[in-house]
Amino acid sequence: MLTVPYISVSPMDAKRDSNAVNIFKSVEKWLVGSNEVYDASKQIEFVNNALRTDVKIKYPFHTILIKNLMGFLIIGMLFQFVKYLYTFLLN
Repeated sequence: MLTVPYISVSPMDAKRDSNAVNIFKSVEKWLVGSNEVYDASKQIEFVNNALRTDVKIKYPFHTILIKNLMGFLIIGMLFQFVKYLYTFLLN
């Protein structure tokens, strides 16, 4: 269960109202429902848009390796399937 349904960002501003309710503008808030799932790239896109920054996500090497291996495995299986269909259709 989510206890904080908002992702909020705000640039530093010394002249900001000290009232805790008005700290974040409505465009700086993102209501995330408990049944919604967003990956890190969508979240960092929201932060970058709100703060006008260009923060990049750095993925660990093992994550990149696993995704590449899965991609090559799927491509290999597709090639084997096409090869099977080619021989099947020729006979």
